[in-house]
Amino acid sequence: MSSIVRKAARAVTGRASSSSAAAGGSEMAKKTWELANQMQCVDDLYSYNEKQQQDIRAAKPWDKE
Repeated sequence: MSSIVRKAARAVTGRASSSSAAAGGSEMAKKTWELANQMQCVDDLYSYNEKQQQDIRAAKPWDKE
């Protein structure tokens, strides 16, 4: 078993596992693919920041063009 598959198994199950059946087939495949392709989560790009939005509205950058 490759190290990427072992890392994916730990990521999916929360522990070391040599059985992909315990991890769930599709989730295991997804984690393996993400690790092999060095994927990173970008959810933070889409989170709402109220303070940042207030600052943007107060600056009114659309009026300065």
